[in-house]
Amino acid sequence: MNEIAKCGNSSQHKTAVYCTTIVRFFGSTYVVPWILVQSNLVVWVLQALSNAFLPVHRADAFRTLTGAPRSAADAAIRASLVGFSRWDSQHLLHVALYGYTFETNLPFFPFVPCSVRIIAFFLRPLMTPILSDYTILLLIFVIINHAAFVLAGCALYRLTVNVFRDEQLAQVSVVLFAINPASIFFRSCYTESMYSCFTFLALCFLTQPDRPSFLRASLFFALASCTRSNGLLNILYVSSAYALNLLKPLYSSSRHTSVRGILCFVSRDYVQVLRIVLMYICSTLVIVMGLLAFQFYAYRLFCCDCTDSSKEMISTDIFALALAKNYTLPCATEKPKWCSFRLPFSYSYVQSVHWDVGFLKYWRWRKIPLFLLSLPIIMLIYLTFKLFFNSNRILCMMLIPSLLHLLILAVVGIFFINVEVTTRLIFSSCPVVYWFCASLFFQQRVKVDLLQGKQRSIFECLKKLWESNTCGRMVLLYYIIYGSVGSVVHSAFYPWT
Repeated sequence: MNEIAKCGNSSQHKTAVYCTTIVRFFGSTYVVPWILVQSNLVVWVLQALSNAFLPVHRADAFRTLTGAPRSAADAAIRASLVGFSRWDSQHLLHVALYGYTFETNLPFFPFVPCSVRIIAFFLRPLMTPILSDYTILLLIFVIINHAAFVLAGCALYRLTVNVFRDEQLAQVSVVLFAINPASIFFRSCYTESMYSCFTFLALCFLTQPDRPSFLRASLFFALASCTRSNGLLNILYVSSAYALNLLKPLYSSSRHTSVRGILCFVSRDYVQVLRIVLMYICSTLVIVMGLLAFQFYAYRLFCCDCTDSSKEMISTDIFALALAKNYTLPCATEKPKWCSFRLPFSYSYVQSVHWDVGFLKYWRWRKIPLFLLSLPIIMLIYLTFKLFFNSNRILCMMLIPSLLHLLILAVVGIFFINVEVTTRLIFSSCPVVYWFCASLFFQQRVKVDLLQGKQRSIFECLKKLWESNTCGRMVLLYYIIYGSVGSVVHSAFYPWT
C-alpha cells in the first residue's frame, strides 16, 4: 500500500510539474495564446475583406493547378481562404499537392509542404466526398500556420523571460509579434510561422536558466533548416552556446583567462573539452543534414536518369503546364545547368536565374519603390544596433549572437536577395528586433503591465501601449499600418514584401 501511495504521489508530482511548465510557457492565465488567436482572426478578416472588395491583380506569377470545387462548401472554403494562397504560397501548395515537379519549386524547402501532405493523406478519406484535394491542402496549411504562429508567440514570451527576467518586456514583445508588419505571411501558406516556431523553441531550450538543453535545441534548429534556407544561420546560436559552456569553468575559477590559463585548462580537463567539441560537431551536423539531404534529393530528381517515381509525378496536366510556361521537368532531355557544377546545389542557381538573387543584382532603378518599402525595417535594424551598443555592455555580450544573426540577414536582404523580402525575413527570424521595439515603450520607466487582471483583448493591449510615450506610438503606427496594408494588398495578389 505504501508503494502504491508513493507511486500515486510521484505521479501527482509529475503532473503538477508538467502543468506548472505549461503555465510558465504560455504566460499567466493563458492570455498570451488568446491574444495571438485574436490577431489571427483580425488578419483573416482583413484578407477576406480584401478579396471581397478589391479587384484581384493579374500578377505574372506561378500558379498551381487547383481543379474545380467539388461542392458549395468547397467553393466557400476557397473563397474564405484565397487571400492566404498568393505568390509563393502557390509554390508550396503545388509541392504539397504534386511534389517537386518543376525546377522553380526547388527553393521552397520540404518540411512544411510534406507535413501538410502527410496530414492530408490521413484526412482525405473523410473530406474527399465534399472537398477537392487542393482545398483540403489549403485548409490544412492555413490551420497549421495559425497554430504554429500561436506556439511561436508563446515561445517568444518564454524566451524573453529567459533572457531578460522581465515579464513586462515579454508581454509587450508578444503583442508586437501578434501585429508584426509581416503578419499576412505568418498566416498564409508560407513557411514563416513554422520557421519562427522552431527557431524560438530552440532558443528557449538554449536559454533555460537552470540547465540548457543543447540536444533539443539542435533538433528544433534542424527542423528550422528543413523549413527555410536561412535556418543554417542558427548555427551561430549553437556555436556561442557551446563556446560559453566550454569557457564557463575558466570564468568561474579564480584563474585569469589568459592564453596560458586556457592551455592549462585544456590540458587538465581535456576529456570535458573533447566531449563538448564532439557534441558541438554532432549538433552542427544535425542542423546541416536536412539541407544536404534535400539538395541530394533534388540532384537525384533532376540530374540522374528518369525513374518510375519521377514519371508518376508528371501527369498530363503537369506536362501541359510545363510546356505552356517553359518550366523544367525532372525527366527533361536536357538537364539543368546546375547539374554539371562541381557542387550541384540547385538552390543558389535557381534563385539567381528566376529571382535575380545575387550581389547587387536587384539594384535597379525600377526597384526603387521596393527599396523604399523596405526602408522602415532597415532603419529599425540600425536603431537596434545603436540602442544595444549604447546600453548595458554585459547584456550586449549576451545578445552578440542575436545581433550578429540580425546583421548577416540585413546584409543579405539589402545586397543579395529581393530587398522587399527583408521585412518578413527579419521578423520571422530575429527576436532581438521585437525586444528593441518593446524596450521603446519603457523609455520613461513607465510600468506597462498588459496582462494584469482579467483577460484582455488585443485592442485593449494596443490602447494601453498607445498611452506609453511618443517612441512607442511611432512603433505601433509602423506595425499596425504596415501590417494592415500588407495584409490587404498581398491578399489581392499585389506585390508587397
